[in-house]
Amino acid sequence: MFSSAIAACRLLVRRTSPIIFAITMGTGAISGLFGVFPYAYHSRPIMILSLIVYFIDLFLFTLFTILAATKYICYPKTWVSMFQNPVNSLVSKQSHHFETMTAMWLLPVVTVIVTGTSGGVIANAFQPHVPHYALMTTVLSAFMVSIGLSLALMILTIYFMRLVVHGLPAGPAILSVFLPLGPTAQSGLAISLIGESFHVLIPLSDPSSSKFMTSVFASQVIETLCICISFVLWSLATMWACYALLAIGTRLKESIIPFRPSFWGLVFPNCVYANLTIRLAGTFDSTFFRVFGSIYAIATLILWICISIRAIWELRLLIVAPEISENITCASNESKIIHFQLPVQASARTSVTQLV
Repeated sequence: MFSSAIAACRLLVRRTSPIIFAITMGTGAISGLFGVFPYAYHSRPIMILSLIVYFIDLFLFTLFTILAATKYICYPKTWVSMFQNPVNSLVSKQSHHFETMTAMWLLPVVTVIVTGTSGGVIANAFQPHVPHYALMTTVLSAFMVSIGLSLALMILTIYFMRLVVHGLPAGPAILSVFLPLGPTAQSGLAISLIGESFHVLIPLSDPSSSKFMTSVFASQVIETLCICISFVLWSLATMWACYALLAIGTRLKESIIPFRPSFWGLVFPNCVYANLTIRLAGTFDSTFFRVFGSIYAIATLILWICISIRAIWELRLLIVAPEISENITCASNESKIIHFQLPVQASARTSVTQLV
């Protein structure tokens, strides 16, 4: 029994990859979604649920960090394979082909936008105490969101062309069709927070500041412009959500999509889309946005629960029968060797499909 547990732990460490942090991204977004749910807003049961999910997410992040650190310390050669991986590697050697492109190209860009959103949240907390730092944080957030959104729109243009020319991604990579919701909806949320922050911080009380920073109308114009941009980005995200649902429906008619860790990539984009919808409901005092956002938030919560249950079941199989999982891993590695011997074009398609 003890040896079986040791074997399961070793296998768990060896199979750890950066994709597991998609679990903490999705779970953290679910926690935030509880905090903004428009019905029973900030009620005690809702806040308790939000805190429970938050501490679960904190525990998972700590656990995954330990697993990842253990893997790269005990198996240092995996650093090389990770940086040569066309999916996991974000900043080093990669081989890209237009026909094998997926929306996963957006993942490095989303991190910049999420950082900008975090800055908008922090700036709101700074405002009553240190408004000078709040203004600096807001400007930095606007800078990061501008960069992230610009790059995201460029990539989305290429991705849309790839869908038109080559059709839907093959195999389990079809799940990546929901990823465009991430940068579009997250940017809309960030810009909304930035506009709200500028509205509070401007005009400055210092008479030596520029006319723009001391103008009462400047803050109103900035906030109005940010709200309009947020709505445009929500509309763009809605379009991609419709495309994604149609793509998943089309693929399900052909075959069943097997469960993989990449299923966790569905949670975060849908969470931020629901979050932006609910925020626009408050901005416009709109019943439509409020009801639609609540329904979408509940659907995303159900999705998270279903994926969590299936993931726990897969983990149970790993712990109960690690020798079976080990055999499967070995067989999978052998199959990857065969795939890598194919021509370049087919090899690139197969490697992305295998790893996503």
